[in-house]
Order: sequence, then structure tokens, then C-alpha cells
Amino acid sequence: MSLEITEEIIARQTPEAQAVIRLLLAKIAELEARVEQLERGQKTPQ
Repeated sequence: MSLEITEEIIARQTPEAQAVIRLLLAKIAELEARVEQLERGQKTPQ
């Protein structure tokens, strides 16, 4: 399942929900980068 979270979707939310969404999107990006590094056999920066 693929759902694109656009700025338009985020803008329709309350400010509190927008903050949570942005925080979660940032965390997802961070974790995806770590997974990619681990899959390549590289150590993650501490």
C-alpha cells in the first residue's frame, strides 16, 4: 500500500496534527536511511 502525504493533505490538518505528521515523516526518512546503510553493510553514525 502506498499513500503519498502531500503538503495539501498536511495543510488541511490542525496545527498539532501537522507537527506530528512532520515529525513522523522526518523519523521515517531517518530510519529509511539507516536501513539503507545497514543493508549496504555500513555502520550507522552514533
